[in-house]
Amino acid sequence: MRAAVGEAIILHYMDDVLMCAPNDDLLSHVLDLTIESLVAAGFELQEEKIQRMPPWKYLGLEIGKRTMVLQKLVVKNSIKTLADVQQLCGSLNWV
Repeated sequence: MRAAVGEAIILHYMDDVLMCAPNDDLLSHVLDLTIESLVAAGFELQEEKIQRMPPWKYLGLEIGKRTMVLQKLVVKNSIKTLADVQQLCGSLNWV
């Protein structure tokens, strides 16, 4: 697929994917190809998590059109579920 998109850049880490291209038309084409490929491979995508407008959030960064800053770290202090423990561990690992 990378050969088909030419100048576009596709970065992925685990279940996060970041795409960039020199123009919006190519970016839309790359996004469509990527979604089609992932769905064909059996992955389920959540449409509401696809970020089409800045700022984009990727691997702890908030990426604007001209800037990149670290996302604000939010640590929950009320632990009630296993998911809360996992989020706390993830936050501690980030620090």
